[in-house]
Amino acid sequence: MREFKADLHIHTCLSPCGDWEMSPRDVVRRSRAAGLDLIA
Repeated sequence: MREFKADLHIHTCLSPCGDWEMSPRDVVRRSRAAGLDLIA
């Protein structure tokens, strides 16, 4: 069975409680830098 590193609770700048510095592009970039396989 394959293991995945995931964060299943992400907020972007499009979320009411999100930070303006967390554009979808930044979320993907930071997730890759953190070694995540999945985000949601």
